[in-house]
Amino acid sequence: MPHNTPRLRGAHTLLLAAPAIIAGCLASCDDDVSKIGSSLSKGETVITVDSLTMKLHARSVYEPEFDSRGTINLIGRLHAAEYGTLECSYVASLIPATSLSIPDSISIERVDSMRVEIIVPRGQLAGDSLAPQQLRVYGLTSPLPADIESNFNPEGYYSPSSLLGSRSYTLSVVGATDSLFRKQTAITIPVRLPREDAVRVVEAYRKDPSTFAWPETFAKFMPGIYVRPSFGMGAVANVSNTRFTLYYHYLTQQAVSNKDEKTGETTVEMVVKKNKVSVPVFSTGPAALNSNNITYTPSPYLGELAASGKAILTTPGGYRVNVTLPMADILKKYADNPSTLKMVNNLSLSIPAREIPNGYGIAPPPYLLLVKRSEAAEFFMDMKVPDGKTSFYASYNSTTGQYAFSSMRDYLVSLISLQSAGTLSEEDMEFQIIPVYITKETYTDYTDYSTKEVVTRCRNYFELPTFCELDTDNAMLVVTYSSQSID
Repeated sequence: MPHNTPRLRGAHTLLLAAPAIIAGCLASCDDDVSKIGSSLSKGETVITVDSLTMKLHARSVYEPEFDSRGTINLIGRLHAAEYGTLECSYVASLIPATSLSIPDSISIERVDSMRVEIIVPRGQLAGDSLAPQQLRVYGLTSPLPADIESNFNPEGYYSPSSLLGSRSYTLSVVGATDSLFRKQTAITIPVRLPREDAVRVVEAYRKDPSTFAWPETFAKFMPGIYVRPSFGMGAVANVSNTRFTLYYHYLTQQAVSNKDEKTGETTVEMVVKKNKVSVPVFSTGPAALNSNNITYTPSPYLGELAASGKAILTTPGGYRVNVTLPMADILKKYADNPSTLKMVNNLSLSIPAREIPNGYGIAPPPYLLLVKRSEAAEFFMDMKVPDGKTSFYASYNSTTGQYAFSSMRDYLVSLISLQSAGTLSEEDMEFQIIPVYITKETYTDYTDYSTKEVVTRCRNYFELPTFCELDTDNAMLVVTYSSQSID
């Protein structure tokens, strides 16, 4: 384990008078107070807070593949001199509507069309929103494998002849009016499909409605979709939903009054009105397999930083950071305290981050996971959440430019126990730092009616491109413990 020399930022000691002393002072004011039950010992409680700026042993490691399954997708291409080159496509199984709400009275002749609608939440993009791009949507020819990862190759799961449609687009809303711009929460990229596809869906449903009952049965009819960029570079967008909408029409008669300006006579005639109706038929969703295909090549600039020993983080995929925590120094300071009555109150770790300037507004990742290196793969495979013992998370504070991992008390307590048992090893201090996406839920604790927050999911972060450099030379460890001396 590398030797780290801590630089003492501040050690604060608080002396608390023992309650017995205060009780004695009160008793002296009244000679009639009985001495029965008074304290047999006197002493003081000391609370120690050590803030140590330490150089962490860290190195960047490149992870070419990761679990990219989720409820969101990425589409597009991006190249930034500082960041590198990123290309994103996605594959997905589909969830059918349990019932196709088209009346039986609507004949096939009145089925007009179908289109794929790709929904991009407003502001969820990296790059130039005005960059012209094009995407293509293919129907899959066979079901997707369950063990899919970010380096998945769709070859063999679709064919060029299974093209459903293509669309040129930009991610800008500059053409919208001010009022529409304020109301618009998402951009819709519509891809028109051949009418034959709409007819095929209606006929399949009317022939056997059970085909649309479950995703498993529907997959036999339509295994899924493959969406990829086919032209342009300059932006990558976050896709929240991909849905198929079918359109049909029905006819109604409407009375129209016409007034002759010369004679003043009014006549009424019946005209046929065409009424258009849209019907959602299937879409992506959490109940079906959904995965991103990501090809990311870090820039030579990032490669040089990583090779020189800098701690670099990138998403989606790319660089993670292996780090060894200097807990031996913390344990020694704790052990050097002569008191036999000691208790750990808390341990926290703060790591400064440097934003790397770039022309696309690519920022540091919003959350980081600090997890024991030996448990990192298992953490994501078993869909775990940070437990405060061997895994922790921190959010990026753009004001301080730091990630702060708080509430690490249980980890330090476990190290003290391992040291006492003589089983403490280097592996217990080896961790990996990974950009993640954190999902939280709030609930009311009815014991004190307070609102509390709990992490319900933690997965690899692939919402948007992000990157930063961690300043592991100036990490700060803050340990708080209390001790009591008895006179």
